[in-house]
Amino acid sequence: MSSNSTTPSNCPSLLKGPAPAIVPLFGNVTFHKLAYIVGGACAIFATVVSLSLMARHATHFSRPEEQKHFIRIISLVIWFAVIGWLSIYFEAQAKYLTPLLTFGESIVFASFFLYMCALLSPDPVERDRILEDWEVRDKKGNLVRDKKGNPKKGGLLKIFNIRWICVFQFPQIAAIILVLTEVTQASGAYCVTSNSPDNVHIWIEVINAISTGLAITAGVRHERSIHKLIAAHKPLQKLVAFKLIVGVQWLQTIIFTALLSGGYIKPTKYLSLGDLAAGLPSFILDIEMVFFSLGFLYAFRVSSFKISPQGKPLNSEDPPAYTSQNVQYYGGKFGWRAFLAAARMSDILAAMWHGPMLLINKILRRQGNHTFSMGPLRKSQHFPNRANTFGQHVQPGPDNFNLRYIPLGEPLPHQG
Repeated sequence: MSSNSTTPSNCPSLLKGPAPAIVPLFGNVTFHKLAYIVGGACAIFATVVSLSLMARHATHFSRPEEQKHFIRIISLVIWFAVIGWLSIYFEAQAKYLTPLLTFGESIVFASFFLYMCALLSPDPVERDRILEDWEVRDKKGNLVRDKKGNPKKGGLLKIFNIRWICVFQFPQIAAIILVLTEVTQASGAYCVTSNSPDNVHIWIEVINAISTGLAITAGVRHERSIHKLIAAHKPLQKLVAFKLIVGVQWLQTIIFTALLSGGYIKPTKYLSLGDLAAGLPSFILDIEMVFFSLGFLYAFRVSSFKISPQGKPLNSEDPPAYTSQNVQYYGGKFGWRAFLAAARMSDILAAMWHGPMLLINKILRRQGNHTFSMGPLRKSQHFPNRANTFGQHVQPGPDNFNLRYIPLGEPLPHQG
């Protein structure tokens, strides 16, 4: 298919001389035809496996504040697989589809960060109290003490707020970059083969690299700082599984761009320039999604969320707060409530708003002015009787959004 976009006059071409005539690999099957058939089969396989895993979480929705994020994370495999196949089929338009990968990654990474926050506590007020009471340690792990010799506290909350801002700038910057890339490519101002400061391409790449680096660094450091509290949930294992998808795709893009720009790989009678620039990388991406979809079956397994007929979790590895409480499935028939909870982006949008407000209030406090009331972040209101990591029941409050806590051993309201 031909592209209607224009090319900047100062954009160097990767094709030197006339393009070779494409001949079939065998019979009448060209590489492009083989790639979209096999790539399509891989995309379908990865999608079916991922949908089945999402459905199992939705129908075993016993810990909603965690599993709604799992459903989102698993959907990234489908997102990558489908965009990869579309990039093969619509080879000439692939450059408009590729930026969608980073945008999807940013949304899922933000959701993963909220998942780690939910492991501490689904209530933001309780979560901040835990972080504020956290004892400050230096790089060697020694306690930092105040002038009176008492352990210094509160350091992790300040660091957490900074990390929050770093993580939730990612989807906002990714959305802006997505729009800029599409507009500049359509107008002909975007040249992927040019690293000149005069070209918008290099600036978009630099901004994207900084934004992604800040988010990933903040997310990994946050996991390490609270690792002892949430280690039973194996969050690092899940983070590595998720980031492998993104890392492999990013590395693959760097390699193909460098090989093409350096002239190390060139069009042949079997592979056109479009095949090398879009078809082959996307074909490899679809094959990779098959393996990632299978890997996710282990990293995001459902066994931890299954419960017995008596309402007890079946997994003995769960923290005591889970194993000692009666729970139930909250996903509804065929898991529709679970899919709805995952599809609602209100928690991510609220978190994105929360970041700038943290900065604004910090500036206002320094100036001695009144600060804005940020209010509690909205949380799931459909899933009562949830025990958190610290052994407390979570119940929806009167406004149906705020969460209040009831110590273990104290009867729940519906129990009298």
